[in-house]
Amino acid sequence: MSSSAYIIEDASKTPIAKSHPDVFSLGDENEYGIETVRQLKQWALLKPFQNEHKLVVIKSAEKFTVEAQNALLKLLEEPPDNTYIVLHTGNTSRLLPTLTSRCVKISTAELSNHIWGESISFVAIETIDETLTIVGSVKEALEQAERLAKKYKRSQLNEIIDFWLLESTQNISADTPKIANSLLLAKERLLQNTNVELTLDIMFLDLI
Repeated sequence: MSSSAYIIEDASKTPIAKSHPDVFSLGDENEYGIETVRQLKQWALLKPFQNEHKLVVIKSAEKFTVEAQNALLKLLEEPPDNTYIVLHTGNTSRLLPTLTSRCVKISTAELSNHIWGESISFVAIETIDETLTIVGSVKEALEQAERLAKKYKRSQLNEIIDFWLLESTQNISADTPKIANSLLLAKERLLQNTNVELTLDIMFLDLI
């Protein structure tokens, strides 16, 4: 089942930097109240400015008050078709169960501690920026997709995409909406058991 909302369990305090017209980001406030959610809902009604989709990135989502979480829940229950919501938090216990149940959970602790098997570790995985530097044409995109499809299992690729999603939503740039949207769509396809290489083909071609 596809989702438009994701929770990244991330204990780091990396600030969300820069801005983009198709990104609604929070990161420096001491508390997120009802007014913040109201502004988010109004922004969510707007059409994308530069991309097909929009992206909401919220650092330290545990800063939402209980009242604000209840208000946010209504948005998660009926999310706009063209908007993805990514919540970073170091403490999911401070989020309402009804809120977290509406999101796909990504744990960075699980990512870093995962046993990959023979000589495979997260240290050896290239960053999304490093990966995209060698994808500049259709031929290179298809070659990269084939390489990853042969090297990793579906479950490993799903976690690599989680790792890339964490990267792309920690520091906002002009490319963030496009990259994050492509990663999230690829994650949905993998969860739906779509052919792995086809999923990667579509993802990398979209990122050219």
